[in-house]
Amino acid sequence: MALEVWSAVLIFILVTAAIEAFYISIFLFRYKTTGKRNSKKRESILFGSTRQGNSSDFRMITLPSTSQEFCNIAEIFHETMPMSQYAIVSVDKIWNRLLMEKYEQCAARTQEYSGRKMEELLFHGTRKNDPSEIYGGDSGFDMRMSQVGMWGKGNYFAVNASYSDKYAHRKGESRQILVAMVAVGTSQYLKPDSSLRQPPFRTSRQRGLKIRYDSVWGEANGSVVYITYDNERAYPLYLITYKYN
Repeated sequence: MALEVWSAVLIFILVTAAIEAFYISIFLFRYKTTGKRNSKKRESILFGSTRQGNSSDFRMITLPSTSQEFCNIAEIFHETMPMSQYAIVSVDKIWNRLLMEKYEQCAARTQEYSGRKMEELLFHGTRKNDPSEIYGGDSGFDMRMSQVGMWGKGNYFAVNASYSDKYAHRKGESRQILVAMVAVGTSQYLKPDSSLRQPPFRTSRQRGLKIRYDSVWGEANGSVVYITYDNERAYPLYLITYKYN
């Protein structure tokens, strides 16, 4: 009798694991085919003129709506924010020398220990906090201002603009979200865990050191979401102001 019970328990565990693996494989396939649409467009933005600053410490440039850079940002925004429903008012490019230096140092460390920078161009909503508190200061994305979310207390960045729209900053009749460069590095897929305060340790050591993953990722509200737990891992690159049609 005991053997039959244990056999039933074992079968249940195996079936549950198989179902979970099946759903994860479906999600990963969907992520590869739809979650990273226009990845080449995002790469061209990341590795194009995005790091070209100027002699000033801070500057914002409103992109002409006829420029290729504006069109590139509009294209990835409208992937999940249909033009029939949302109209872009302006796209401002941000140059903050201090934040860029911090980000580049973090990205360089990521490449040193992970063997790659692995950068993503992602969206971020600031809710009631004015985006200028992020792009116009010396702290950037500040975890002290973050609320505890599905993956704990961290900075959340989404592949889909529609996800960040739910957290957009309201400014009159318009809404604002940021487009950020994020050095996700070696990122670990995790199920939601609100107790997280940093990524888990990697299974193998790097240079004899026991180090953590650079970030974690998962799926929420139909979008892939990356979560970072240190402020320098992201740089606010563009501010999109838009409104409902």
